[in-house]
Parts: sequence; C-alpha cells; structure tokens
Amino acid sequence: KLAELNKYVSVKVADMPSLEKEAILNLVDGMSVVVITIPLPTDILHAINEKCREVNASFIYTLSTGLFGKVFCDFGTDFVVSDKDGENPASSQVENIIASNPAVVKVLEDQGRHGLETGDFVTFSR
Repeated sequence: KLAELNKYVSVKVADMPSLEKEAILNLVDGMSVVVITIPLPTDILHAINEKCREVNASFIYTLSTGLFGKVFCDFGTDFVVSDKDGENPASSQVENIIASNPAVVKVLEDQGRHGLETGDFVTFSR
C-alpha cells in the first residue's frame, strides 16, 4: 500500500527471520530512509539510528499500542526546525496597512488576537 502513494519511490519490506542486531544493521546500507514499526530493544534502536547517521539515511521509529503510540524521527544533522515553539503558524485577515516607517498593519478584531511578538516575520500572500 505504501508504494502506491508515489510510483517514483522504491519501498522495500525486510523479511527478517531473526532480529539480531547485526542482521538489522546490514539492511541500512543503501537506504535513504529506514522506518521501524515493531518493538525492538532500545540498544538496537540506538544502533540503527547511529548506522543511519553514518550512511546519511533518515530514521523513523513508530509504534502504535492501541490508544497510545510514539514516534521518533531523526532526519540527520542538516535538518533544521525553524519554528520556536512547535505551534501551528498564526493567520489573520488584514484590515488596513498604513505606509509609514515603521509600517502599521491592523488586523480584523473579530479574528482574535494575532499572537505576534516583536521580531516575528510576517508574509503577505493572496
């Protein structure tokens, strides 16, 4: 099913008769992304993540246990998260812009407080 989402991406499911650490680590070579969806000991997960970093592959570990689950992603040292708090970007409707220095932007008050802080970057789009 996963392979059907994008015909340009090769998806391989590993057939692992044994979950020995070395056998799992050998699968990482040549991969660009490694996704683990079964419970494994923490030391093996750490080893897989380190091997992924060595070969510049992304590592995703996800486990669903009924109502609860967890996800860990490591996209490498070059991956940058640039939001400061993890919240979704705010949006507001602009009522008026006064061309002064500095410019003044008034948003519609019925949209609620805009949540902007000094130093925030604002982009205008249609």
